[in-house]
Amino acid sequence: DREFLERAHLREPLGAIRAVGQAMRNLQGLTHGRDSFADSDFDEPAFRGQLAEFGSRHFAHYYFVLRMQTLYLWGDYKEALTAAKASKAYLGDSPGMLHSAEHHFYHALILAALDGNSRWLHRFFRRRRLHKIHRRLQRWAEKCPHNFEHKEQLVAAEIARLRGRPDEALAHYHRAIAAGRQYGYLQVEALAHELIARFHATNGRPEEAQSSRAASATCYRRWGATGLAAALEALK
Repeated sequence: DREFLERAHLREPLGAIRAVGQAMRNLQGLTHGRDSFADSDFDEPAFRGQLAEFGSRHFAHYYFVLRMQTLYLWGDYKEALTAAKASKAYLGDSPGMLHSAEHHFYHALILAALDGNSRWLHRFFRRRRLHKIHRRLQRWAEKCPHNFEHKEQLVAAEIARLRGRPDEALAHYHRAIAAGRQYGYLQVEALAHELIARFHATNGRPEEAQSSRAASATCYRRWGATGLAAALEALK
């Protein structure tokens, strides 16, 4: 546990735990801003400076993956992409680890979110990268649906949305919800509901959008992301 790690002066795993804790506080709305892990007890620039000294760099990688995740969930997609580029530098240090899978998952979602604001050449390369990640998730989901089916289905939904296939997109969103519920990934269930809400809002279905938004907020609140839940509940 954390007390043991502190007694043993195991700075690197403690750093990973601290990053996770600050990400949780960020999603609860308890840090200095949505784009920050800093609070009165956590100096984020100083912490980030210490990461370069980690000998076991996979522990440092947690921080950058968490930055990708929180920035994406708050809708700051450009900064999330910057965090993804920083996280990519650590992928070689985290082979076979689940936080590397989180990197690929959120990288795909970030690319999908930025698609509509991209120039055609950026869109071409981003979609090519998005499809490459999806193929990777498909392979993983075939071998281990418990860990990856929910991720693969949500990325498949976003790809179908970008292709202008609404029925296919909705089917994948709902499969992501079902897989998230079956395998205990409440955060992906919440996110899938949120993306369905945006989908309905874009397609002129405000009542369906509000219902999905409420379901998303409920899941986020159960997950502990009370700040995210409150932000969704404030939307009309």
